[in-house]
Amino acid sequence: MEGPGCWLSVVYAPQEDEQKIIFLEELSDRRIICPGPWLVIGDFNMILNAADKSNNRLDRRMMGKFKRFVDDNGIKELSLHGRKFTWSNEREVPTLTKIDRAFVSVDWELDHPDCLLQALSTSTSDHYPLYLSLEEHIQPRKRFRFELFWVKLDEFLDAVKEAWVCDEAITDPFHRLDILLRNTAKYLTAWGQ
Repeated sequence: MEGPGCWLSVVYAPQEDEQKIIFLEELSDRRIICPGPWLVIGDFNMILNAADKSNNRLDRRMMGKFKRFVDDNGIKELSLHGRKFTWSNEREVPTLTKIDRAFVSVDWELDHPDCLLQALSTSTSDHYPLYLSLEEHIQPRKRFRFELFWVKLDEFLDAVKEAWVCDEAITDPFHRLDILLRNTAKYLTAWGQ
């Protein structure tokens, strides 16, 4: 993380309830010896709220312990963009949960006001990976307007193919799509005039 005194804890919590309680206590102990801006991110294997699970089989006792951990450590959850749940048991009628999350201290959030947490897609895991961008600058852009008559022009598909290019070094799928759409919009706007 940037700057002096900024702490990062990447977690993978245990499955068993007794071990989860020990895990939360150890994480609280870590916080005591690591004051200052703090980001704790990873697989907590616990939910905070009933809305974090797609069915009503809830362990309210463990949810309460998790909520107390969050409150006692003065941290808040970063908003997740992209999907509501981060894990699936991948059955025919799946159970979905939000167990992968990121929490920050207030001073960490003040140091990184433009951060953006996203859940990405995957085909190799039952978890959706989290992607945290620390400097997400969202600036309003001139609105692109698609002209319906363009598709009737003979050169339309060739124009889209020519504009639909992006630097291969850009691997963030959201950033790639943004660039592709902007390039195509610029090209089509200039081409259609």
